[in-house]
Amino acid sequence: MTIKYIFSINSGRSGSDYLTKLLSCSTSTVSIHEGFPIMNGIPMVDFNNGNESKLSALMPLKIEQIRKSVGQQNKVYCETNHSFIKGWGYLLPNGYIPQTEIAVIVLRRNIEDSIYSLLRVHDVPGFNQSGLTWYLPINSKRNLSHILVEDLSPYDACKWYINEINLRAEKYKSDFPEITYIECDLEELNNYNFVLQLFRKLGLNPTDDLKSICGKSLNVREEWPRLSLEELINISPYPKVDSLSPQEQDELLEK
Repeated sequence: MTIKYIFSINSGRSGSDYLTKLLSCSTSTVSIHEGFPIMNGIPMVDFNNGNESKLSALMPLKIEQIRKSVGQQNKVYCETNHSFIKGWGYLLPNGYIPQTEIAVIVLRRNIEDSIYSLLRVHDVPGFNQSGLTWYLPINSKRNLSHILVEDLSPYDACKWYINEINLRAEKYKSDFPEITYIECDLEELNNYNFVLQLFRKLGLNPTDDLKSICGKSLNVREEWPRLSLEELINISPYPKVDSLSPQEQDELLEK
């Protein structure tokens, strides 16, 4: 196997943290969820609006940190950061890492479960600061699909976003055909035998810890109540934090 780097295309709230833990159960990997720099926020937003300068400026630092993480150990670098498909993943094979050394795990989750999870933790694209920091702006120039913003509900925004990630996955495979791709969903990753097959395809040797990790939920965000979908999509009686004055925001933070 020539694979030296493993990344993931996923929407977030789809098992990426769990995938990191699984990949860490190998004798030959350095597995990180979101390596520094994370490559999200304004550079990512600008990239999706056609301005690559900020994200391109971060790429040498990203590559340096990747190589520092591996060091002299001759191990496979793994990162499941979901900002990969929203920006820096397009820059990586162009002058930094040969496609033949890269594997990409396309990780999906049942769409209704994904929507519920995004709504539960209030990670809604286009609706709040978290949506701007981590998720795709709804009217970005690079988007492959488009939706009317007027009267857009949080549910529809999440559904659009997940479909957009799926479209980007297919286009990415077409744009970079020499990369090794493995498709899977979260349910399959809970199956120990499937994970063993995944490791074999990637040329990884599992450790004894793999079986005990497989099927264990991670990053469940229990601090967010598990409300019903109907409760989650109801309009909040509280004003959006972004609409408050600086003084009101300060007072809220103090509380």
